[in-house]
Amino acid sequence: MSNIAEKDTVDFPQLSEWLKSKHEAYQDLYEKIRTNVRAKASAKSLDSTADAVQALLNSDISSADKEQMTAAQKYIIGRFIVDRAPLLLGRHRHQCMRDAILKNFRRIEQSIIDEKSDYANYDFFVKDIAYVYGELIPCGAPSVSLNGEASVRSLLSHEALKAYPNPFAWAKATFQLGRKWFRPHTDSRVLEEFNEAGWDKCYKYIAVLLEENPDMLGMAGTGWFYDPQILHISPRLGYLQARPLERGAFLFRHGPDPFYTAMAVEKSETRRKLVEEGKYIPQGYSLIWPREALLNWAKNN
Repeated sequence: MSNIAEKDTVDFPQLSEWLKSKHEAYQDLYEKIRTNVRAKASAKSLDSTADAVQALLNSDISSADKEQMTAAQKYIIGRFIVDRAPLLLGRHRHQCMRDAILKNFRRIEQSIIDEKSDYANYDFFVKDIAYVYGELIPCGAPSVSLNGEASVRSLLSHEALKAYPNPFAWAKATFQLGRKWFRPHTDSRVLEEFNEAGWDKCYKYIAVLLEENPDMLGMAGTGWFYDPQILHISPRLGYLQARPLERGAFLFRHGPDPFYTAMAVEKSETRRKLVEEGKYIPQGYSLIWPREALLNWAKNN
């Protein structure tokens, strides 16, 4: 069992000192948010909780006052870290998960007190709200949302049926209509482990989360990088699909979409050029890794 109970304290001395200087300005706003905003992130989007928090911030602070808005956002995140860390750590009985969560909170603490966290990129605010509400767990290379979905069509596919050891296991997964899957999300502020070893570490964290949550069905990810074309176009990213497929996962094709194209070419001139020349049409794929297959791999590695 965890050695950090809900009543125990986790100290953030530097962050606490920074917060003291902001209490008079933002304490009442924090209490309003703490009282009125419950976890809202849906299986399809992490944005819901952050959007609710931001709506209350907007009701008190002009969006034109970027300096005050940034200070308020940082105060809200910092207060939630100080107030909720013991609760969030106490949810996990495995030390590796508690260590990962605490390390992430220390990173956010440092970015706040070093004045590096401006939340001009709203996605960073979305993710930090999800961290402090316990909707997103840092797991090495990516973070993992706890209420993700898998495409129902993917679970009804021939590939899915082949991936399960028997029809009963397959039926159990499809009965949930796509719910109860862990879903990875990349946080671009934390890319030092975005490599094959870092993703293997993530898969082991997900195995730990599966042990802690016996009702969850496995890992489901969707993106352009699961497209089999990537094995030839960007082979250095091939491990993202190749390793899970070797270990019991399966792929399901969703097809082309402007979103997948934009993501595929965003950081690669090679892929951009191939798209412009008509030699590459990015495709969206889901990679589904059923619970038992993932746990069996983690147990033997």
